[in-house]
Amino acid sequence: MTSVLIVDDDVSTIMDLEMAIPQLGYRLVGIARSGREAVQMARDLRPDIILMDIVMPGEIDGIAAAEIVKEELNIPSVFLTGYDDEELLERATRVEAYGYIMKPVSDAQARSAIEIALSKKRADDRIRETNAILEQDIEGTHQQLKQAAEE
Repeated sequence: MTSVLIVDDDVSTIMDLEMAIPQLGYRLVGIARSGREAVQMARDLRPDIILMDIVMPGEIDGIAAAEIVKEELNIPSVFLTGYDDEELLERATRVEAYGYIMKPVSDAQARSAIEIALSKKRADDRIRETNAILEQDIEGTHQQLKQAAEE
């Protein structure tokens, strides 16, 4: 069962998602209310996906938290926001968000965003695995050519 971490400081969004996530067939593993807490909970709980508010109190906003989590743990985030702001959208794009939902979030939006994000993550993981295999093959071929040239 897909595990979901909710990160938001808005009580009504938290309550809506807290009820919706299990009804949609996902397992809610935790709720964080700040970027710093999100990073720590992601490290501890290792969810499959994070629904991450962008604008939150504290020194780490949702975009920065998502970037840390992606780099350290390879966990995808879908951004939640009540702001229609070009700068936020541009920052979210730079960290390669797996989705972007405007609040209030409907159950259908949540399900679609989660499924698309997980599908994209699986594809990204396959590409990374294939690249690693190809790099090993190239290195092996390079070593064989180097040995042949020395003979």
